[in-house]
Amino acid sequence: MLSINRCLILLTTGFPYGADEPFLESELPYLAEHFKRIFIFAVDALPGSPPTRAVPSHAQCFGLARHGKKASRVLDLAGAVIKPPMNNGAYLEERKKRAAGFQKRLFLAYFEKRSARLAAECRSILEGLGLDGFDDVVIYSYWLFVTARAGSLLAEALKPRLGTLRFYSRAHGYDIYDFRNRLGYLPMREHLLGAADAVFPCSGHGSRYLCGKYPAYSEKIRTSYLGTPDFGSGPVKEEDVFHIVSCSRLVPLKRVDRILSSLELLKNSGLKLRWTHIGGGKSLPALKKQAASSLGFMECCFNGAVPNREVYRFYAETPVSLFVNVSSGEGLPVSIMEAASFGIPAVATDVGGTSEIVADALTGRLLKPDFSDADLAAAIADFAAMPAAAYAQMRERTREAWQAKFNSAVNYVIFSALIAGDGIDNIRPGE
Repeated sequence: MLSINRCLILLTTGFPYGADEPFLESELPYLAEHFKRIFIFAVDALPGSPPTRAVPSHAQCFGLARHGKKASRVLDLAGAVIKPPMNNGAYLEERKKRAAGFQKRLFLAYFEKRSARLAAECRSILEGLGLDGFDDVVIYSYWLFVTARAGSLLAEALKPRLGTLRFYSRAHGYDIYDFRNRLGYLPMREHLLGAADAVFPCSGHGSRYLCGKYPAYSEKIRTSYLGTPDFGSGPVKEEDVFHIVSCSRLVPLKRVDRILSSLELLKNSGLKLRWTHIGGGKSLPALKKQAASSLGFMECCFNGAVPNREVYRFYAETPVSLFVNVSSGEGLPVSIMEAASFGIPAVATDVGGTSEIVADALTGRLLKPDFSDADLAAAIADFAAMPAAAYAQMRERTREAWQAKFNSAVNYVIFSALIAGDGIDNIRPGE
């Protein structure tokens, strides 16, 4: 597998520091089999910080936020205001054609200034790491955003002196759908698609969206599902309690407060309910307080942010009846994949690629994006009233659907071989 002296340059937001990009933890061991050296650049991590997640022994990690995450971004913004990158041809073309108005132009200037700084810092670090000694170099950005622009600039700078260099990017949600940005604009889309050897949205929905907006690059856009490990089926409830679980950061996009207000409608339903939420955020104290006030008739547990491995352990040891995700926008939720791997059906909003994992009436229930609290409450009540045999069949179908499309041992083997150049023709389509 390692007959070629091959190097991977991986650009992330925060991995392997903190809690960012937890799903890379499952993917990285498969990538490691194809590359003799791996250099990981986390753009929002402080230099010298110790990694908080396991990485292969032949991987080195570097934080690029020299003044801290927030301070680095403020300085990049100030630099964009004081001295926009007016000597940058790609920037000037984008500014003229697509960045109409002050706010979009400021966003673009900040995006370019930040990306250029990150690319320069990566290049400076790589100068002392013997990059010229590799026969094959792959630059892989986990996001089709700042890390991808930094990756494209790095590829442009390194290509003339290296024998073989390829640049790839994944794409997830906010980095695909420009309508989710408050300006309705994501910078340098066409340039990134043109610079990349391939872009891999994590859902068929995302691929279709990009192909529809940028048909000239459709040959480069290929769905590649993420995946989760197989820990077997989870335990089935043996008591009368109907246990609902949600798992996400507490940010407005996830609308976790709507789960609470929907459960409140079930106060007089006669159901014995338990709700566990996994995930933290600034609004966690307020959510706990509201639950104590409104959901006193049922058991509630707020676990806060926990490592990914603890999420898997929870599902492996705890009977869970139903997973709930009511985001207003998604790429393709890995949180649902995690639950589905244990055979847990889901109720989820039909946004982004969610319908690619939740098949209505087969592996769960899809709600309209603008669902009402009564809609979610009714869906939960329907699942709680489902006959045991029908519920067991749904759990079985859920696990089978996960095995067919979202098993990391399949998906990451294919993706890793693809970007390494060891099996490009063998990729399984994501749709």
